[in-house]
Amino acid sequence: MRKNIVLSLILLALLSACATQVPLATPTVQNQQSWTERQSTLNQLTRWHNQGALAIQTAKSNDTMQFDWQLQSENDYSLRFIGPVGTGYGTLKTTPTQSTYFAPKGKTYTDSNATALLNKVTGWQLPVNDLYYWARGLPAPGGAPTLQFDASHSHLTSLQQDGFNVVFQHYSGVGKLDLPSSLLIQNADVKVKIVITRWQLD
Repeated sequence: MRKNIVLSLILLALLSACATQVPLATPTVQNQQSWTERQSTLNQLTRWHNQGALAIQTAKSNDTMQFDWQLQSENDYSLRFIGPVGTGYGTLKTTPTQSTYFAPKGKTYTDSNATALLNKVTGWQLPVNDLYYWARGLPAPGGAPTLQFDASHSHLTSLQQDGFNVVFQHYSGVGKLDLPSSLLIQNADVKVKIVITRWQLD
């Protein structure tokens, strides 16, 4: 319990920081790849189990939680949200045909769109559909995202897409890959800080 409280306080402090741009840490593995090569490698990563913490800040609320994300494919995953003192916020489960949110006290909600469902049930503006790509340091397909890179032009430092600005604050080496371990996602209405503390790749 104490660990959860400390993690929540750290996240709140990070969200309160004035700067939205944080210098990118030195990449550990893929710094010799071109962006085209890196994209190709990361697009092959379609299964994972990662854990961490996130904070969602709006004008009306501040929510901090841990998460456990077990993903088999883009449309087949379980994303569990755990409150700062071990309480359960709920679990989002998505299949190729629908998304279901399992709320506390046995309540369930369904929708064909995971992002819309999460917003409708919890009020969180968490773009989980795009997060499948952003979590790997990739832009989501479609549109015309604005991309910024590090000095080697291989790692994204930020992107603007679907009305959000995404800052990749830190990368960590995971096996033979460099993957984001800290992201800041925001628009005019919401600021989301995500810290990934564990990547497990299949």
